[in-house]
Amino acid sequence: MKYLAELNETVEYLVEGEGTAKKHYIQGLFLEFDSFNRNKRIYRSEMLDPNVHNYIKEKIDDKRAWGELDHPDGPTINLKNASHRIMEMHKEGSNWHGKALITNTPLGNTVKGLLESGGNLGVSSRGMGSLKSIQESTGGLEVQKDYKILTAADIVSDPSAHGALVKGIMENVEWFYDESTDSFLAETSSDLKNKVKKMTLREIEDTKTAMFAAFLNTLKIRNK
Repeated sequence: MKYLAELNETVEYLVEGEGTAKKHYIQGLFLEFDSFNRNKRIYRSEMLDPNVHNYIKEKIDDKRAWGELDHPDGPTINLKNASHRIMEMHKEGSNWHGKALITNTPLGNTVKGLLESGGNLGVSSRGMGSLKSIQESTGGLEVQKDYKILTAADIVSDPSAHGALVKGIMENVEWFYDESTDSFLAETSSDLKNKVKKMTLREIEDTKTAMFAAFLNTLKIRNK
């Protein structure tokens, strides 16, 4: 499976209520379906709408649909970096629009300060899934049914720069989903899946960190 991130340029900033009841939100396009995006990928509504409904049921309705400020290093939601919680999503045409509450966390307050200054921020969805080539001449790719939404929206300061970072570092790594730990791990050898089943959660986390560090080292060597 591939680590997939899709970017949207700007979101709308809203403030509702007054005094202690005042709440800060962002809203806008979170997921673009049925047309090729800037990464030459297409998400088919008829194939992936059920995945969005599962995300709404399992994450949004259960109040666990967190998003982060800036992209993390891997396919994990890091609560220490949480800046907002996605409250709702609805479909407009083929696309999914959402609304997120900015949290009173350190990074949430950073987001509020940036937005109140009049600046613009973008959002980026994060997910895991397989890809199928459907346009060999242009490199067009179709996201497959195994797509799993990690978050419908992270907040990013520079969508173009983050797109390059994710594509260069994370999207070229193969990942697999381990049901026993409900997590994704980078697949570096054919016997890794069997090893994971014997690992403790602590060992798994240490392995993920070591693999990602090793991957970054290979990039540094290639760039020398």
